[in-house]
Amino acid sequence: MTDKLLKMIPKLSAVEFTGLARVLKVKLYKDEKDEDGHFITRDFSDVLKDVLDNFEKQSRERKREILRIVKKASSKSRGRAADPDGE
Repeated sequence: MTDKLLKMIPKLSAVEFTGLARVLKVKLYKDEKDEDGHFITRDFSDVLKDVLDNFEKQSRERKREILRIVKKASSKSRGRAADPDGE
């Protein structure tokens, strides 16, 4: 099932991917801050690895639910990419 998720991820918008990461309880920021006091974002590759690892740890039922939601989101993302005004 993880391979299905991996194939759908590129079709997600940044906001949708962030939502997926949050659902899977993946940290998007490092524990350290920059000189301006802002949290430093983690590298995408590290976040993606954690998303896939945490997805793999889910129950079969939860995986199916996540895949259903991601599939729906990824199909809507393609529509938005074709028509950015949503018309």
